[in-house]
Amino acid sequence: LERQIEQWSGPNGGWLEAPHYCMASYDQLVAYFWMAHLAGHNERIFDGKTKNVALWFAKIATPPDARIQGWRHNPPIGNTYKFEPCGQYGLLAALWRENDPALAAQMQWMHQQQGAFPTPGVGGFFAAFAGYRRIYTDGVDVLAQAPDWDSELFPKAGAVLRAHFPSDRETMLYLIAGPFHDHYDKDSGSVTLWGKGRII
Repeated sequence: LERQIEQWSGPNGGWLEAPHYCMASYDQLVAYFWMAHLAGHNERIFDGKTKNVALWFAKIATPPDARIQGWRHNPPIGNTYKFEPCGQYGLLAALWRENDPALAAQMQWMHQQQGAFPTPGVGGFFAAFAGYRRIYTDGVDVLAQAPDWDSELFPKAGAVLRAHFPSDRETMLYLIAGPFHDHYDKDSGSVTLWGKGRII
């Protein structure tokens, strides 16, 4: 677990794997780090690297997509399903609401922006919080707050260029670049481009 969070994540986010596979790895990490916190072993659940992976997820999410009720979703890059929600943000808002209220509010906002899906993804079974995820997320008193994110470089993983965020007229380019390419196929250098709220 320590090796993954230290070596599989970039300096300010990014992940070795494509978004769908990252969700599977990250869900396990969050669960084990939360159990370690509850048992008094360590505080990696509140660590900057743990939070930066979630922020990377959120920052590469698409603009609102008119094809699916205006929801944002993971970019369909590498081995990631089309229109796939992350499904982690509501849980993270609940876990971080006391330690980092500002970040929890951003996670709650992204949770709502992606249709408030209670579980990660659309394929596979995410076992780490099975049976407990809704206990943490249902009725959580976290006020959603839209973040003020700008363009950003993710060393080893790529970059996001954006304008008019957040709005229904967002322009965004997500570039895949760097050595983090597990489950990405051979698509280094490819882009996902949105112009004025529409995918191009």
